[in-house]
Amino acid sequence: MDPRRILFFLLLVLLSTAGPTCSPAVAEAAKPYIDAVSIGVGERQDLVVGFRVARTRDSRVAEAVESGLPVRFTFRVVLARPRRLLPDLTLADVAFDRVLEKDNLKDRFRITFEDGSTATDLPDLETALDRMSAVDRVSLLPVEAVDRSGPVFLKIKARLQEFKLPFRLHYVLAFVSAWDVATDWYVVALPSHLSRTKRP
Repeated sequence: MDPRRILFFLLLVLLSTAGPTCSPAVAEAAKPYIDAVSIGVGERQDLVVGFRVARTRDSRVAEAVESGLPVRFTFRVVLARPRRLLPDLTLADVAFDRVLEKDNLKDRFRITFEDGSTATDLPDLETALDRMSAVDRVSLLPVEAVDRSGPVFLKIKARLQEFKLPFRLHYVLAFVSAWDVATDWYVVALPSHLSRTKRP
C-alpha cells in the first residue's frame, strides 16, 4: 500500500479522535463562581444565607447529563473567625448535595434536593441548571451565637462533578471522561449588625 495513503489515514484517525482544547486562560474565564449572595436573619432569629452558582452551563455537565450520568453539585458554607497564630475558629460549617439527572425516555430532567425533595418534569437543561444553582436559604446558627470578639467571615464554595461509576461502567462508557470542577471560595465579612459583641 502506498505509504502516503497510510500516513493520510493515520492523520484522519488522529484528527477524528482529538477532543476540543482550550488554553488555561479560556478555561479559567469559563469557571463557575459564587454570585448574588444575601445574608440576613430568619424568622427563628437564625443567620440565613442565600446565593447562586453562576456559569454552570458547562459542556462537561451537558455531556454527562445527556449521556445518562447523574451530576452532583456539592455546596459548602462556612462561618469562621480568624485567630492570630491559631487556626480559624469555625462557628458554622454546612455542606449539602444536589443531584441532577435526565429521564431519557421522557426527555425530562429531575433534581433531588438536599432535603430529599425533588423537582421533576423540568423541560430543558437550562431550566434544570437554574434550579440546581440557586440556593435560597441556608440556616447557619442563631444570631446570638455569633461571637464578635473579632471579625467574622462568611465563606462559600461549590463543586460540580459527575457521579463516580463502577469500574465496568467506566470501561463501557470510556468516551465520557470523569471531571470535577469547583468555584473559588467566596469570602465576605459578616455585617456587624448580624452578630453580638462578647461581654467580658
